[in-house]
Amino acid sequence: FFKTAYLSDICPELIYFWDKVTSGWNPPEKMSRDEWLRLKNSSDISDFPLKAWAAFAASYNGKYFAGYGPVSPGRDYLAESLRATIRKAESFKKHKGIQFLIGDFSIHTPLITKDSVVYADIEYRNTLSYKGSKGKFDHDRFWSEADLWVSKGAAVFVHEYSAPLGWTCILETKRTETMNHSGPSSGSRIEKLFFKSGAR
Repeated sequence: FFKTAYLSDICPELIYFWDKVTSGWNPPEKMSRDEWLRLKNSSDISDFPLKAWAAFAASYNGKYFAGYGPVSPGRDYLAESLRATIRKAESFKKHKGIQFLIGDFSIHTPLITKDSVVYADIEYRNTLSYKGSKGKFDHDRFWSEADLWVSKGAAVFVHEYSAPLGWTCILETKRTETMNHSGPSSGSRIEKLFFKSGAR
């Protein structure tokens, strides 16, 4: 549908991961604790795709190196993540115009025009950062930037629990959260999709 799609994240390991996966690489279905610890402490760029796999797929609750946890009784989370990753990579491969960018949300601002559609899956306010080593997400700066995109004519969608005045909630999804793969539920939350458009 779109000629070009820009996919970005501030976590360089994650961008290196998706770039390599869409080039045909399949991450491993198994990972030892020793390998997980080695990758956690690695700063070698050649390790970045595998480090992202360890950081998210082989860590508790998909949080950046929150603890080694690729399996639990009755579940193999790494194998499940592999299947989901392969499916997503196949959908990416069908789109020849995808470009991967390393940077925070402001990296998109110079690229946005009146014909742009933006989907932002940001870190939710008042929750633990899913990339703990990357610093605190600046929600106020994000919403200011999102309004700038709207002023340029873009249609902007944002996944969050709440939004400033002027944004319309168009979808609500109930989600039960857990502290780890096998731990107790920490309760349910209502995730929302907000929309605002600058189209005339």
